[in-house]
Amino acid sequence: MKKTSQMVIGSLLGLLFGGGIFYVWDTHEQEEREKREMKERHDAQRKAHHDSLMMIRAKQDAKEQEQQAEDRVYAAVVGKLKNFYLDSVLIERPKLHNRMFGLQKSTADELKLLRNRLQILHDSGDWYKVKLVGLQGTMYRYVKVATYGKEIILEEVR
Repeated sequence: MKKTSQMVIGSLLGLLFGGGIFYVWDTHEQEEREKREMKERHDAQRKAHHDSLMMIRAKQDAKEQEQQAEDRVYAAVVGKLKNFYLDSVLIERPKLHNRMFGLQKSTADELKLLRNRLQILHDSGDWYKVKLVGLQGTMYRYVKVATYGKEIILEEVR
């Protein structure tokens, strides 16, 4: 009987000791699992934040590139209109502008003055406002411009 009670006590102590070890091991595994989950959530939040920043940066870059493209088109259109007015209108039809702006004759200084007083501004959409200030008056023209790739076409003048 002694042997049986010792065996039962030994078995109970073994179970108790084994249960204690299992409890410590299970608690440790649970803590490790929670740490891993917390790290995964933290990493996911960091990645989401990083992705969000990258999307914002990409949108800003796209907007900046779009603005640069618009600026290039604007500069090309203004250059085309200036060349058109300076070369075609002022030089080829100087008598009309002599009368209109009160010039006696088309001297280099007077043409330079007109060139300096030529302003081209974007009005709205495809329309640009051309302003030429002379000695006796100001001429305004509105020009509709179409761009096809790198080609610039003057569609309408008012």
